[in-house]
Amino acid sequence: MKLGRSILVIAVVFGVSGSSELSAIQAKTGYHRTKTAKIKHKAFYSKSRKGVTYHANGSLTNFRFKKNHALKNFRDATWIATNKTFIKVHGKNRLYYYVHSSKNKAQGWVWSGYLKAGRHNQMEKVQIDKIPQRFTMLKPGNVYQLGDNLSAIHFRDGVALNDKLTYRRTKSGIVYKHGKKSHYYFVISSDNKVKGWVWHGYLKDDQASEKETKPVTSVNNQNQASTGGTIGMATGNSAGPLANSKPSQPVKPHVPTWATDDGKRGRMMINYKYFDAYVKSGNLYSVPVSIRFTSRTGAPDDYQGRYTVTDLISSHVSDPYHIYNQVYGNINGKRVVVDNLTSAIPLNGDVLSYDEDGLVSVERPEPHTKYKVDVAGEYVKWAPTWYQYHVESSDYSVWRYNLQTNQWDEVSTHQIDTIMD
Repeated sequence: MKLGRSILVIAVVFGVSGSSELSAIQAKTGYHRTKTAKIKHKAFYSKSRKGVTYHANGSLTNFRFKKNHALKNFRDATWIATNKTFIKVHGKNRLYYYVHSSKNKAQGWVWSGYLKAGRHNQMEKVQIDKIPQRFTMLKPGNVYQLGDNLSAIHFRDGVALNDKLTYRRTKSGIVYKHGKKSHYYFVISSDNKVKGWVWHGYLKDDQASEKETKPVTSVNNQNQASTGGTIGMATGNSAGPLANSKPSQPVKPHVPTWATDDGKRGRMMINYKYFDAYVKSGNLYSVPVSIRFTSRTGAPDDYQGRYTVTDLISSHVSDPYHIYNQVYGNINGKRVVVDNLTSAIPLNGDVLSYDEDGLVSVERPEPHTKYKVDVAGEYVKWAPTWYQYHVESSDYSVWRYNLQTNQWDEVSTHQIDTIMD
């Protein structure tokens, strides 16, 4: 009997002890994490089709994941991170951000590995043109409606550009897509049937051609010409006083003064948009430029770094799947493909203006000159930046216009060749 009681007592004791230990194990089913820390707001986007965001549940030593949003439903949105924590998962500390979305205000904790830095489908710095500018189609593209919420724009109702129409720009803005910014124009077609936003690279400026192309005139008849009679526009009718008009001469394409350099003209300012459109339209730009090559671009060797390129011009290229214009240039007399036209810097001292990115030249700015920059508030609330490129060392000096002293200050030197590339 005593032996039986002893066994029973031992069994009860061990049973209680085992039950307590099991309860402790069952209670500890979450993860350890660090305290929540506030961070400076950061913008992210996600391409993930599998990731999710979570509610925060449990304590620091017993954090549990509870799904609330699938990232695949927010691939067109920007996530703003405001807090962070490290969660120990499978023996490794993983960084998690607390985020909220520009779309539907969704929020939760998400693993940083599902995010990429940068804004997506957002617009900023919308400016209204005081005097609307006219453009025509440079290459095929669509005009879109983006909605009224600039922090969560969406591309919809795309309408193809028409190369027979003129487009009047009334507003411009910067659009962020997958962390990269692009300039977009709000345009209205000349037939007033299309209104919306279009990427600026699909358009070319039509102002210059309208101002600089002179109408072709013809003489009504020889008697009027000799006596100082009226000179009118040819109508193309076969009968009437213009029937004997001389055939009109073809108008030569306009060549901007900055596209050539005889060594006698002074330094000129060039808006990069006009430079880019001019070259990509098949026009010759004969001024030598410095261009950065980062991969094989049709040259005899694999180029890395900057090289002097002459005679930029585009040619029509096509294959069974593409029709486009390809820019070419010459390096030491050999024809090369130029893929990185944005890094071109004229070596004659001309200045390229890149709107938001500032001014680029091989020369330094004149001390007190206010160079034209296409940004609102220039030289009043906003100080432009001038990048002076040094050919021999392939780096930059950076100048800023001092709004207090009204002169250019050299603010840094030896900026290795990454600016503007």
